[in-house]
Amino acid sequence: MNNAELYDLKNDPAERQNVIGDHPEVVSTMRAAYDRWWAEVLPALENENAVGPKVNPFKEAYWKQFGGGPDAPMSK
Repeated sequence: MNNAELYDLKNDPAERQNVIGDHPEVVSTMRAAYDRWWAEVLPALENENAVGPKVNPFKEAYWKQFGGGPDAPMSK
């Protein structure tokens, strides 16, 4: 979030005219809403202690269907 741009997409869909200075009340409302959202979402994103699977399940499914895998011989 750069906090430096606001556009009137209805009247300026190409985003040529930055109107952030003309609408401080809108900017304030949007920033407050963003801060509330971020405060609510952030705790759910922190998972430093999560342990993932030893092998990516998507890769494992691919290898099962099409062959290959981490121990498969490399083709030339």
